Amino acid sequence: MEKCPVCRAASAGRKICHRCGTDLLLFKEMEQQSLEFFSRAVQALKEYDYDKARSLARRSCSLKYSRRAARLLFHAGSLRGKDRGAIFSGQEAGLK
Repeated sequence: MEKCPVCRAASAGRKICHRCGTDLLLFKEMEQQSLEFFSRAVQALKEYDYDKARSLARRSCSLKYSRRAARLLFHAGSLRGKDRGAIFSGQEAGLK
């Protein structure tokens, strides 16, 4: 995290924002959890478990929005109704 999410002050490597006093560790933990949920969602998508991928991508976006997680959420939702043999490439969704 390069900027404080509250006041946007430069915060690289800091635990507490020097300008507003926000505890940045909480935000960094949320950011890390978001990445973990995203990685698990990609794995679920590769295993054709669209419901799980959708749920994990939603959790990722709820912690920290990213375009990649939002695209994954969209694709997992659109593939849900298709058969297990549906062809999907993470590269097509910009996930690689």
